[in-house]
Amino acid sequence: MKPRPLPVQRGDIVVRGSRHGIVVSVLDGMALIVPLEREALPRHRADVPCRKIPCAPGQVTNLAARCADRFWTSARTGADRTGAAPDALMQHIDRAIMRENAARKTEELRPGVVPSTLGRGPRWWDCGRKVGGAPSD
Repeated sequence: MKPRPLPVQRGDIVVRGSRHGIVVSVLDGMALIVPLEREALPRHRADVPCRKIPCAPGQVTNLAARCADRFWTSARTGADRTGAAPDALMQHIDRAIMRENAARKTEELRPGVVPSTLGRGPRWWDCGRKVGGAPSD
């Protein structure tokens, strides 16, 4: 009889099929996993660079945790642990997930709710602030 694998914990680097990921949280037998992919351009706003992870799959460097592509899966079956992520990296991943959630909530609001960062909003035929010289009409 094959022994049952232990459930994964927060910070474990797991392999499911051909996908590698980091377990962010475990809740009611389900694990939230952030996939690890090779860092490439263009980067997403929620990517966290993982330069060197101990016991990373194949000791690959220049990985990125794709916090926008996180997914839930069973914490008890089908995941092989290959290592553990450091606490500092887990804090960066948590902050990236919170920033991504806040950005998505802001994007779902109707237009006009969030004030413009320009302070006055864009105007037709405006070429920017005129520095020096006489004011124009």
